[in-house]
Amino acid sequence: MTKTTGVPIHPSLHHPINWPYTVAYAVALRQQYDSYQELPEPVPEEHWDHPHLVRAHIQKLYPSPKKEAGEFSIDEVEL
Repeated sequence: MTKTTGVPIHPSLHHPINWPYTVAYAVALRQQYDSYQELPEPVPEEHWDHPHLVRAHIQKLYPSPKKEAGEFSIDEVEL
């Protein structure tokens, strides 16, 4: 809220360690949602509360090579 309005935060709230859990959780969620908007193709707002849909969207943007369970490359083995 303070970031968007420009109103300074109250001095007693400068240290998140002193915040009530629900306030800290709400701030963390807002920061998480803001980070979704920074992606090249933002996560649709209706997916924000569904982690599996967010993971699928990010996987679509940044695909990673899939490996079967137990499969490894000999180059990955340290001797």
